[in-house]
Amino acid sequence: MTWFEVAPVALVSVGWLVVPGLVIGYLAGLRGIAAWGSAPMVSVAVVATTAVVAGAAKVAWSVPLVLAVAAAVAAVVGLAALVLRKRFAAVRPADGKRVTIAAAIGVLPAIALNVLVVVRGMGSPDAIAQTYDSIFHYNAVRQVLDTHNASSLTLGGLNSPGIPAAFYPAGFHDVTSLVLLTTGVSIPVAVNLTAGVIGAVLWPLTMLLFVRQIAGPSRMAMLIAGLVSTCFIAFPWVFLGFGILWPNLLGMSLVPAGAAAVMSVAGVANDDVLGKARGWMLLCVALVSGGLAHPNTVFSLAVIAFFAVLTGLSRWAARQRADGNGRRGTLVVAGYLLAVLAVWYWAATTPVFADVRNFYWPPMEGAARAIGEILLNAPAGRPTLWAISAAVLVGGWLAIRRRELRWLVAAHVTSAFLYLLTATVNSPSTRGFTGYWYNDPQRLAAMLPITGVPLAVLGIVHLARCLHDRLAPGDATPPRWNWWRGPVPSAAALTLVLLLALGVGSFGFYAAKRITTVSVVYGIASHNPEQTMLTPAERDFFLRVKGKISPDEVVADNPWDGSAMLYTIADRKVLYAHVDLPQSMDRDYLAKHLDEGSRDPQVCQLATRMNVRYLLIGNNRFWYWDDRRKNYPGFADPQGKPGFELVDSQGGIKLYRITACHWPAGHTSIG
Repeated sequence: MTWFEVAPVALVSVGWLVVPGLVIGYLAGLRGIAAWGSAPMVSVAVVATTAVVAGAAKVAWSVPLVLAVAAAVAAVVGLAALVLRKRFAAVRPADGKRVTIAAAIGVLPAIALNVLVVVRGMGSPDAIAQTYDSIFHYNAVRQVLDTHNASSLTLGGLNSPGIPAAFYPAGFHDVTSLVLLTTGVSIPVAVNLTAGVIGAVLWPLTMLLFVRQIAGPSRMAMLIAGLVSTCFIAFPWVFLGFGILWPNLLGMSLVPAGAAAVMSVAGVANDDVLGKARGWMLLCVALVSGGLAHPNTVFSLAVIAFFAVLTGLSRWAARQRADGNGRRGTLVVAGYLLAVLAVWYWAATTPVFADVRNFYWPPMEGAARAIGEILLNAPAGRPTLWAISAAVLVGGWLAIRRRELRWLVAAHVTSAFLYLLTATVNSPSTRGFTGYWYNDPQRLAAMLPITGVPLAVLGIVHLARCLHDRLAPGDATPPRWNWWRGPVPSAAALTLVLLLALGVGSFGFYAAKRITTVSVVYGIASHNPEQTMLTPAERDFFLRVKGKISPDEVVADNPWDGSAMLYTIADRKVLYAHVDLPQSMDRDYLAKHLDEGSRDPQVCQLATRMNVRYLLIGNNRFWYWDDRRKNYPGFADPQGKPGFELVDSQGGIKLYRITACHWPAGHTSIG
C-alpha cells in the first residue's frame, strides 16, 4: 500500500477531526481563523462525548450515530445563536480578508512540510510502531470495533477476561475507529493516518488561533505562524516517535485552542477574535475534549490559564482601584489565588491521581545541562535548535518589555521549570507539581512549544519591524543605516526574508531532524531486532492462521513476544492484549501452568471457562532485559509435551492447538 493510495484515508481523518467542529463553529458565529483553530477541539469533544454517552446507554458505536449526534449539536447551536442574536452578535466580527488570506497562505506550506515529515518518518502507511505502549493502543482500537463500545469509561480494561472495565481517555481511539469504519483500511493504516493528521494539520491550525489571540490581526504574524510551528521537535514530533503517546498527541494539539479561549474569558486577547461569550463556551469544550483525549492536557492548559487569568484579574483590580473600589479588586485577586492553591493541594494529595502522581522516571541530567536544553529547545537530549531558539529569546525579551504579554513569558518559564524539576530532581517533594504528567520529562517538554511558537513569531515580527525602522529615512527613529542606498522594504517583506533565513538556518525548518525523531519507532525493525515487537514474519503468520482460529476462540499468548498483536492484525482474541494490565487470578494461573494441562485439571477448567483453545509462540526478542516477560512460563514453547498439537509454524513462530482438554460440544462462551 502506497501513500498515494491512502491519501483519501487522510482526508477522511481530517474530516472527522475538523469538519464537525467547523460546521458547529460557523453556526455559532465564528469565522475565519477563529473557526479553523477551534474546530478540532469541538470535533473531538463531540466524538468522545458521544462515545461515553452511547456506552452508558448501550447504544452501538457507529458512523451514523456520530453523524446524527454532530448534526443534532449543530442544530441546537445554530438555533441558540439565532435566538440569542440580539444579545450576542450573530456573527463574531472576523478578521479582514487580508489577515485571513495571510493565515491560509502561511499554514498550507506548513501542512505540506509536516506531511512530508510524516511520510518519510513512518516509511509506509501500514508500518507498525515498535513500542511498549503501541500494543495497547492498537488493540484498544480493535476492542472498539469488536465491542461497538468506544467509551473512555471502559477502555482501560481492554476487554480482557476477568479484568474489570476501567477509565482510559479514548478520544484518539474513538476518532481512529471512525476513520477505520468509514474507509475499511487496516488498524495500522488508520492509526498512522490519524496520528499523522494530528501532527501535520491539527497542530498548526490550533496554534494559528493562539498566535492570533496574542499578536492580534497581524498579517505578518499570521503569515509565518504555521511554518514557525513546524520548527519545534519536543511537540508534536516526539509524541510520534516516543512512547508511543498518541492520546497525548491529540490532547496537547488542542491546548493552543483552549488557551485562546482562556484569553477571551480573561480579557487578555489582542483584539479578541472569539468574544467572551464564545470564549466561555469553547473553554468548556476544551475541558471536555482535553479530558477525554488525555487528562494531563487539562493540567497543561491550567499552567497557561493561571497566568492569563491572573493578568486579566489584575487589570480588572487596577480599574477597580481607579474607581475607588480597591478592596473589592484585592479580595477577588486574593480569592483567585486561594482557590488555585486549594485546587492544587487537592490534586497533590487526592488518591484519584495517586498512581499517575507516583510514577517514577529517574532524573536524567544535571541542572546546568537541562537549562541549556531549555534555552536551545532541545529538552530530554533532543537535537539543538539554534535558529528558532534565537527567535524565542527575542520574542521573550519583547514580551517582558510589553506589560500585556508578560503572562506569556511567565507561562513559558513555568513550563520550563516543571521540566527542570522532573529532569533533574524527580523526588517525592516535586511530584506534587510534575506528577500529573507521570513525572515524565518528555511529556513536560511538550509544553514548551505551546508558548514557544507565539514567542518566536513575536520575535521574528519584531526583528522585521526593527530592520524596517533602521532602513527608513534618516529623520526616522532610530536613524537610517548609512550603508543602505536602495528602496526601503516593507516590514512584511522583511518578515518573509527573516522566515526564509529561519528556513535556511534550520535546514528546511528542521525537517530532517523531525523525520529522524518519528522514524525511531517505525524503522527500528530494520536495525535493532531487540527493540522489535512485531516482525514482518509474525505479521504474515498471523494473517495466514487467521482462518484456522474461530472468532470466538481465545489464544493464550505471552504479550512480550509480539503475539498480543494477533488481535490487531488478524482480529482473533488473545488472553493478554497488553504487556501491563492488571492480572486476574485465573489468567495468572494459566500463564504459569498452561503447559501442564495434561496433568493439571485446573488448567482445563480455566481454559474451558475462558475458551482458551490455542497457544501462540512469537519471536522472543522485544525488551529481553525486562523481567516481566518471565511472568508467563506456562506459555513457553511446549514442543514435545503432551496436550498440544502444532497447527502451523514459521521459524520460531508457532501456533498450537490445546488438546489436553475435552471441550464441551458447542462451547463458545468467554468467561
